[in-house]
Amino acid sequence: MPAATAALTGALGETAFQQYFLQQGCFVAAPVYDLWKTDFVIEWEGRLNKVNVKTMSKAPNAYHVQLQTGGAVRRRTYREGEIDYFGVVNLEYDKIWMIPLADVQGRTLISWIPPERRKNKLSKRAINWDQYRIK
Repeated sequence: MPAATAALTGALGETAFQQYFLQQGCFVAAPVYDLWKTDFVIEWEGRLNKVNVKTMSKAPNAYHVQLQTGGAVRRRTYREGEIDYFGVVNLEYDKIWMIPLADVQGRTLISWIPPERRKNKLSKRAINWDQYRIK
């Protein structure tokens, strides 16, 4: 097995995301080319949605999700019309969230703190994850 890299972790997250929606019997399509910021188009909640999948990366006391696109020099936030949702995957905890772009517009990083590490405090980068959890 290859060493864990960001690309491999991202591919595993996208696979978990796609598998979840296939198991739910949802329409799932993946663009042939990576030109549109969209990893999948899924039929969810009665309509087609453009989704960019982000896989959480582990930090000492939390997991982080970068909500940016572009290379190291030209990083920027996603714009309205590019995607409808972020599909956020945590491989270690086997969780998936669907977060509307509008709810995190302008943010570059969000954090999720596992329940056993919360200790009644939330990071300033944390959001109310429960409302977005689908798995």
